[in-house]
Amino acid sequence: DAVLIVDCGGGTVDLIAYEVEEEHPFTVAECTAGSGDSCGSTALNRNFSNILRAKIRKMKLPDGSKTAGRVYAKCIMDFENRIKADFRNNGQKWAVDVGIEAEFPEAGIEEGYMTFTNEEILQCFEPVVNRILELVRNQIIAIQAQNRHLQNVLVVGGFGSSEYLFQQIKLHVPPQFQSKVVRPMDSVAAIVKGAVTAGITERVVTSRVARRHYLMATLQPFKEGHHPEQYRVPSLDGKDRCKYTRQIFVQKGQRVKTGEPVKVSFFRQVAPGATLMYEDVLYACDEDVCPEYTKDPRIKEVVTLTSDLSRKNLEKDFERMDTPQGTFYRVYFDIYLTLDGTEFNAELVCQGEVMGRCSARFR
Repeated sequence: DAVLIVDCGGGTVDLIAYEVEEEHPFTVAECTAGSGDSCGSTALNRNFSNILRAKIRKMKLPDGSKTAGRVYAKCIMDFENRIKADFRNNGQKWAVDVGIEAEFPEAGIEEGYMTFTNEEILQCFEPVVNRILELVRNQIIAIQAQNRHLQNVLVVGGFGSSEYLFQQIKLHVPPQFQSKVVRPMDSVAAIVKGAVTAGITERVVTSRVARRHYLMATLQPFKEGHHPEQYRVPSLDGKDRCKYTRQIFVQKGQRVKTGEPVKVSFFRQVAPGATLMYEDVLYACDEDVCPEYTKDPRIKEVVTLTSDLSRKNLEKDFERMDTPQGTFYRVYFDIYLTLDGTEFNAELVCQGEVMGRCSARFR
């Protein structure tokens, strides 16, 4: 069974589905790659602010007017503390005490109150809620694609306490799941409690689904008619290579055991007397299909793995290759990539010794 978590916060909304593997000790595994967007409750505030500013402009007050500032501050506060949580899209009008005696009917201010219609407040919610509904739909599609049974959709977080948002999620999921959309008791604090539980427990999430591709640039054999001619480079073995090609460590959507490294083996062709210090850039890509070349702007640099093999003896420790083009050595090494939540760690290992380490963090 899969449980879909919809964490609706202030800045972002984050979604992910888990399956419970064991109850004692409690462990879960990710079913889907996490998703999300900047469509939390602060997006409502921005939308409301735009509507409010348009109404205040109708008051035709001079720039820097204290009256305009007072009206703005009081309306923003009331929206944050009352309207946002209580909105139901039931036709209700919202009157805000703006504390001024003058009337501005063209701006909706009469008898000291500025009035907002149901339609005005709905304009704040609709684009934000529609994006959240899209995220929920996509997660449910991903769960169904794995032939998993969706047990519950848990709506949590501060914005998750919005009754309008909650009812819209229930209304727009497929009919067979509508009764499964629930809001746990104390849903606002649920994420904090979960974070504490994860922090004091050795390993709650046993495996994760990669949200992006992780890769490194390599020099692959040049393929005539396939690789761009401008990417052709000579190599020490006399065979042309293609620069900017890539080796993927972890594919987007691949299930990876938490804390367990993924190993990829490489070799370098090194001329006698050359340095044994290297810098390898590790990349990530959010696209479903990773582009072929690391020069593609959709592939982003994550971190540089610096390695120092200078304590190795090139002539004694590595395979010597004699070719018509000259002599070189093959330096074999492995790179181990470990994904653990939002952390990304890499090690370069040569002949059983760690020669370089790096790490990076993602949101």
